[in-house]
Amino acid sequence: MATKSAEGETTERETTEFIDLSTEILAPADSTANEDEEEEEEEEEVDSCESDQEWDVDSFKDEDFHSSDLSDDEDLRRYVRQCYKSEGFDVPLEYLPRRSTRIYSGFNPVDLGDFFKAPYSTGREYMETVLKVKKNLVLDHIVRAVVKMGVGVKSYITFMARESPDGELVEYQGKAEWKVWQRNIHPLLCRPASEQKINCANL
Repeated sequence: MATKSAEGETTERETTEFIDLSTEILAPADSTANEDEEEEEEEEEVDSCESDQEWDVDSFKDEDFHSSDLSDDEDLRRYVRQCYKSEGFDVPLEYLPRRSTRIYSGFNPVDLGDFFKAPYSTGREYMETVLKVKKNLVLDHIVRAVVKMGVGVKSYITFMARESPDGELVEYQGKAEWKVWQRNIHPLLCRPASEQKINCANL
């Protein structure tokens, strides 16, 4: 993909294909690797998945939000409403309740330029690493990311990508999860943002 340098000259940038990028370290596969070793690694990857980490299963499916289920804390109601409305993919910092102590394990926006988690230098680098899709996509840039912390990190990533270097730029949503006892990050979802289904009631 062509990019412009600070001097305005056009340079060529290597495109990124997000296939099987759910390993601990983002690195190209060794073309000389033994096929048996690759099969063993794939088996380890599958074996370490848990029942709640199925591919293309939306955790918000069949979940309806009813504001009457919450307390009278308007900040909390507004926050939870936004979590459901965006299905976790768009929870701005200003939506976080100011007085709640429960948000650490809830949905939190990521500052992509700040340090996030070793060995990755920034939130952006981490999100680029955990993205995985089932078809070739050329990543253009990360739009935003939201994480849900608990027994690990579940990432909700909105990003712009193309199906080919010259293809149309499309907004996608990707989701992946890593639990503290797992060796690998597991991809859960990748779809065009236009396919998002809102499962909210009484918003």
